[in-house]
Amino acid sequence: MLQRMNEDDSRMSLMYEYHKNQSGDDSNILFHSLGQWRVFDSFHDLIFHRRATVPGSQLLEEGTRRSVRWWHDQLFAKPPHHGGVVAW
Repeated sequence: MLQRMNEDDSRMSLMYEYHKNQSGDDSNILFHSLGQWRVFDSFHDLIFHRRATVPGSQLLEEGTRRSVRWWHDQLFAKPPHHGGVVAW
């Protein structure tokens, strides 16, 4: 899905942040982005899925269900065997 996107894709403006190669080295690719949930239905559905939101809300206060809001989504993707390094 991310491989099909490029900087000219009209959906890119919906991303909060997008780096095709954050390492700056073409031999060590490190894709990094924020805001996939605004672009891809699969990410959107995942962060609003009850199997993710209900356990999260139950952790906030025992015995109750509270509203949960995700801070943000963050994606790092690297090719196998030669991807860049995530600093942390």
